[in-house]
Amino acid sequence: MARLPRLAVLIDGENASVAIVDILFEKIAKYGNLGERRIYGNFKKPQLKSWDDVLGRHKIEKKQNCTHAPGKNVSDIALAIDAMDILHGGEIEIFCIVSSDSDFTRLAQRIREDGKKVFGFGTCQTTKNYRKACNDFLIIEKPKKLPAPKRGAGKKPPTAAVPDLRKAAAQVSNEGDWASVETVEAKLHEAFPGFDPRSYGRDDLIGLIRATGAFEVSSSSKHGWRFRFCAPQKKKKAG
Repeated sequence: MARLPRLAVLIDGENASVAIVDILFEKIAKYGNLGERRIYGNFKKPQLKSWDDVLGRHKIEKKQNCTHAPGKNVSDIALAIDAMDILHGGEIEIFCIVSSDSDFTRLAQRIREDGKKVFGFGTCQTTKNYRKACNDFLIIEKPKKLPAPKRGAGKKPPTAAVPDLRKAAAQVSNEGDWASVETVEAKLHEAFPGFDPRSYGRDDLIGLIRATGAFEVSSSSKHGWRFRFCAPQKKKKAG
């Protein structure tokens, strides 16, 4: 059995949301064995107090960083320094940087220069340059909670969702390319606030995508769920 790579998880606590932490570690665990798990921030700030409730559950080491001067992001610097120390230690093969902050673009590039992999995790607002600096970048944000459809409301057929799905996929990938289900889901909530798979008789987005019959679906530990549009085949004329 092949040995799984060892991972380091570095969280920008002042940028990432505590609401995504459970699904974050569920996804990260698919890439390999979790090693270092650290979070950076000034946890004396009231807005970061909520992190205390999840650190023990996921065995995350808290790195307290106090700001000594206005406009200086001490936490970003501390994360970058620790990343380089871990890199030089040579035991970690994959770095998971949890932040949407484009200031980490150069850090991702530097880690990759040493032959290690970098997986970024952030919101759909993350800059393209930062995303491209990573081996892979996963959109991971808590979707807006939508109200349940009214009882008795008629269900639309899954095929009725195809136009919206194609539009959302086109905004996050080139025509014909694979689109991440997570990324498309975030884009759907942004572009079509009322979009809900339950309105089409399905409990989740991947179930709806499958039910349309209009897309090819793929799943892997590296990319998660992805899909792409399949052009309908023309029927051969009887001859």
